[in-house]
Amino acid sequence: QRKLGGWTDAQALMCQEIPPQYTHWSANIVCDSQGTLYAGGHFYNMETDKRSPGAAVIKSTNMGDTWTTLDGNILRTPVTRNEEIAVPHEADSDADIRLEGIAIDGNDELWISTSGGGRGYVSHWQNGWRTSDLGPFIPTNFMARGGPMTFDAAGGIHLVAQVPTGSE
Repeated sequence: QRKLGGWTDAQALMCQEIPPQYTHWSANIVCDSQGTLYAGGHFYNMETDKRSPGAAVIKSTNMGDTWTTLDGNILRTPVTRNEEIAVPHEADSDADIRLEGIAIDGNDELWISTSGGGRGYVSHWQNGWRTSDLGPFIPTNFMARGGPMTFDAAGGIHLVAQVPTGSE
């Protein structure tokens, strides 16, 4: 939204170079306290390839006029997935990697959760990614999978975990 009201024109931020160019499942956008926007999604195409090459995130410090990598390198949108904007996720090459959650903590730092290949990760950006496997932190009757997340006023992270079908 513009400062004086009204909306800017829509713009494509991410795309794929394979038909039909379906890109985002669980696309998200968040804004920190300084007005920096972070847009994330994952690249996925059931028409030609059942695998997902992964999740990605880009940022804008000027309300979407220009977009950059998290390091500040200017991007030309729409971007295709590449390592410069990729969110880390270790899985088999045939995994369907999905962006599950994106949040900003009380220090204006970016956090992203991903899932795929039976694994879940939370990645934290601090001038580079710090990524943790969720498996050791999830009760055994839950799936180690990323999900929507948020932070409370004390800085605690809250992440939705999934119970497998048929479990109590």
